[in-house]
Amino acid sequence: MSWSYAHAFRAGAGHARCDDVCVCEPLGEYLIMAVSDGAGSAASAHEGASLVCQVFVEMAIQLFSGALAPSCLVSEIRSRLPKDVEEHSATLVGAIVGPSGVLIIQVGDGGAVVRIDGGEFMVPLWPEGTEFLNSTFFITGADAEEHLRVMRLSGKVCEIALFSDGLQHSILDL
Repeated sequence: MSWSYAHAFRAGAGHARCDDVCVCEPLGEYLIMAVSDGAGSAASAHEGASLVCQVFVEMAIQLFSGALAPSCLVSEIRSRLPKDVEEHSATLVGAIVGPSGVLIIQVGDGGAVVRIDGGEFMVPLWPEGTEFLNSTFFITGADAEEHLRVMRLSGKVCEIALFSDGLQHSILDL
């Protein structure tokens, strides 16, 4: 299958640097996509977001096939983080699109919009809210498994978009 894709990121208003990382990796009949938003308050947020995306891409096919449980992704990411885990805080919205559907894995804010079999666009997993504005959960955090959300959808994926919290209010009716 041939995939067309694009990705972009930039520092948002009020941010001195951009700590977001996004990847799109076509792999045979699969398209592996991930967006990780590094926490702007964390000194090494960009490195954390890069690690999150790298590990997601490495494990994607095994996650899609069911050979690995999504909790293994959390464990692997945490095992590769330096001791100053909080300085590498990052979210994850990841998707593995295959011939039979899509697997979406999310911890934190941001989200995905999917259209399957020519139907309506849908939001399989909404951003997880917190008690406070401008706060979220991180896949790099000690409580990541508690906030790990997974959705598998069957059918032919016609279109899909992943986004971080910078766009979620423009895309979703929040």
